[in-house]
Amino acid sequence: MNKKQVVVMCLFISLTSFCTTAYPITNPTINSQSSYYTDEQLLNLAITKGIIPKNRGTDYFEQELKKKNSIAIWIVWPREGKIALVDSLKKIFLEKEGTKINNPSEYYVDIINTALYNSICENKLKNTKGIKALFVTTVLMEGDFDNGEDKVELLKNHLGEKLFEAYKKEYPEKYQYLVEMAK
Repeated sequence: MNKKQVVVMCLFISLTSFCTTAYPITNPTINSQSSYYTDEQLLNLAITKGIIPKNRGTDYFEQELKKKNSIAIWIVWPREGKIALVDSLKKIFLEKEGTKINNPSEYYVDIINTALYNSICENKLKNTKGIKALFVTTVLMEGDFDNGEDKVELLKNHLGEKLFEAYKKEYPEKYQYLVEMAK
């Protein structure tokens, strides 16, 4: 992936085996998920399910970019490109909104890979809106959207009442962490 492709992908996103890495994190509940799907596992599943062609040519990336298919691009992108993209998104939020995102970009790459892997397994990939939306939702769920506002209210407003209630049930430790931060 050359620098121009990284820049193009970052602009596009701003507009529209197990990995058990230890992260210097701000949310102590993060380690409640101790395993993640690797880039290779995600790509292999996407190929097996027919989402990504096995014999994709060099034009595949550009074709999916034209279609604004950030999910397909993410799946085929090498890890260093994904990390650079998350770094860029974090920088955009800091510069444009004054919002600091503290957890390492590598952590969010692993979370996004795992979320996409699970969505593919559950045949729910069509419900996934795009990488930027997935990134923002993940950051809010982790309580890492540091803009001075109440983290519980931010997440509740972002998800809506129904999904927020599901989040509380599925991730009680993370929800409790958000509540503690609001005090």
